[in-house]
Amino acid sequence: IGDNNTSLEDCITVYRTTPVTRLTIESAELSSDNSRITLRYRAENFSGTVYWIFNSTNSNYSTSSYASSYLRSKYFYPNTFGQIEICGTISNSVTECVTVNRIARQVEGTIQSPNNNTVYQSSYVNLTYYATNYSDGYITLNGNNYSDLGSSFYNYSHDDHNDHDDHNFSNFNNPSHTEYVSIEYGQSIICLELTGEDATQLRDCIFVERTVPNHLVMITYPNQNTSFVGSNVEIGYVLQNSSSNHFTVDGTIVSTSSNYSATVELNVGFGTHVVCVVSYDMANQMDSDCVTVNMIDPNADTDSDGVIDTSDLCPNTTQGSSVDSNGCATYQLDSDSDGVTDDLDICPSTQQFSNVDANGCAAYQRDSDGDGIMDNLDTCPATPANSVVDAYGCAVSQTDSDSDGVMDDVDLCPGTIVGSQVNSEGCAPSQLDSDSDGVVDSFDQCPGTAPSTVVDQTGCPPSNSGTGNNSSSDSSEGDSSGLPSIGVLGTLAAIGVGFVAATSSRKNE
Repeated sequence: IGDNNTSLEDCITVYRTTPVTRLTIESAELSSDNSRITLRYRAENFSGTVYWIFNSTNSNYSTSSYASSYLRSKYFYPNTFGQIEICGTISNSVTECVTVNRIARQVEGTIQSPNNNTVYQSSYVNLTYYATNYSDGYITLNGNNYSDLGSSFYNYSHDDHNDHDDHNFSNFNNPSHTEYVSIEYGQSIICLELTGEDATQLRDCIFVERTVPNHLVMITYPNQNTSFVGSNVEIGYVLQNSSSNHFTVDGTIVSTSSNYSATVELNVGFGTHVVCVVSYDMANQMDSDCVTVNMIDPNADTDSDGVIDTSDLCPNTTQGSSVDSNGCATYQLDSDSDGVTDDLDICPSTQQFSNVDANGCAAYQRDSDGDGIMDNLDTCPATPANSVVDAYGCAVSQTDSDSDGVMDDVDLCPGTIVGSQVNSEGCAPSQLDSDSDGVVDSFDQCPGTAPSTVVDQTGCPPSNSGTGNNSSSDSSEGDSSGLPSIGVLGTLAAIGVGFVAATSSRKNE
């Protein structure tokens, strides 16, 4: 303000930059044992809590840590593989993310020796195998665990081992190993079974065989299907290199024997029986030789039908059933071979290969609707009872001779021209004369003509011809020739055509 009250103003503008808050992830490293992610981070213009979200393919969790301008470390222990995203947030608004690709170490393993299908004389197999990067491993013999291999990771370092004493990693410096496996006689399967850290399964197997002495099992007597009278039979047999043996009759053990070349007498009972000698070789593999014998009781009548078994063609007949000379009851016979036994067959002597119903009747033997026409010729099944039918088994209630959609039994206008529109009584306009003036409706230009009115060929009184008026006129002006009007002729012509069509339709049927 000057001394004369004048004013002067001079200004400047200054700007003070707002500090920028940042969260910076410097690095994210996966440990050599694949179990830990080490995250190194720092914050700018911020000191406080970082909220971390840890996301992987099928799991996530949250945690927190402290952040400042100093470089700090945070450890994460993932339990899945693939893309893992880690995001940190400060000040509720600043977020920084990093993605780590955790790839499972590939499980590897194979049986190096012996070769597949190697044959041994002794019981021990010197097994050499290569295996690494597995968290669980076994040697199995014939599907059973033979040796527990624990776990092994080839790239596993001593430093990592010191950091994580709770992990079981072994043999990381020597992925090739030797195992002695004891095998039995015969063929065995030895497998190397490994599980990777991502649950990947690896299985490598070989077959080895310990030589089994030649095994012989043979019935020397009797021959197959030999018949004997009585219930006892003598069996001759030879066994070689058998560890144990027994005899069976129809699958049931009846005797054991330690002899390797001998005979045995067995009580097998009457009837047809399968007798076997069953033997196990040194590898406990079963082999057998069998013979079928027929043990005859000449006086037996097993089903008590009065026909002895030797003559009975139908054994096991129900007790009390009447049988023929062959011992067969009607429920056991199918005389006409139609698939229905005689006791149920109401149509005997059916022609061979005919299709029959549950009663043994073919179509040519049935009249299902009782109209006198057999089913194989009846084109109208289910005819109402007591109906009069034609040669095809059809009643008038089942036929439509003029094909007008109205069955013959209610059709007042038979012989309708094909394609005509008809009423519920089967009549087309060409067959109706609603006003009874002698001109059918299809030609009648004056419908509703009064009774007894003389009309011309259009159905109208002569004085109103073509006008559509149905008023009466002098009957003396009618056609003096005495001939039917053109309308009447038209009606007769239509009926004639319909008759021809109906006749043709029946011929076609």
